Amino acid sequence: MIATCSHTLLITADDPDARELLREILEPIGFRTWLAESGEQAIDIIRSTDIHLCLMEFHLPRLSGLEAARISRDIKADLPTILLTGEPDATLLRRALEARIYCVLPTPPTRDLVVYHVHRALRKVPPPRWNPSALPPPTDPPVPGSVTIPNGWRQP
Repeated sequence: MIATCSHTLLITADDPDARELLREILEPIGFRTWLAESGEQAIDIIRSTDIHLCLMEFHLPRLSGLEAARISRDIKADLPTILLTGEPDATLLRRALEARIYCVLPTPPTRDLVVYHVHRALRKVPPPRWNPSALPPPTDPPVPGSVTIPNGWRQP
């Protein structure tokens, strides 16, 4: 399923291979992605960018993914977060529930599991607004009698 209105996702993991794996799963199906290698960097991105969903590794240097998710809720209260961990246990699940984490996924996650939970979490997020001024200008002058469609295709 290709996203028709591109949401922006933040992927936070200290392992560059883990970040790339998630990016390679999500970008081909229409999502824009931002990558962060620490909880602090993720918080900076959330403050400065319109992020619609976070995928956050639990074990991060200095600030854990759970702590970063709590701080991100103070910045943007309705931001869904998917927590990734190689060691899901009852204590972590309870802490994630208290922090209003959308779900906890085991690492490494499968493609289908990631796509399923990202789509489900985004159902609660309003779609991004379409901004026609963000489109690049047409490279060819308009053909008389044609209609320019927003994605650049022309229909006579």
